[in-house]
Amino acid sequence: MNNKKSIETESNMRQEFISQLSEAFLATKGYGIYAYLNPVDVNDLFNQYIDLDISAKDFARKFVKSK
Repeated sequence: MNNKKSIETESNMRQEFISQLSEAFLATKGYGIYAYLNPVDVNDLFNQYIDLDISAKDFARKFVKSK
């Protein structure tokens, strides 16, 4: 049961992360996330994000500004 909750939590975090990253790309660049990144890159960014103590929104903004 605990493992299922952990998987659901990570899935929710991943969805929120991708949503925030997509919004940041759209607002800043005028195109969605996948115009700039492939799914493997997005997964790598998520893995970097979960190791940090920062919100998905802040991570997304900082990443998009660096591009």
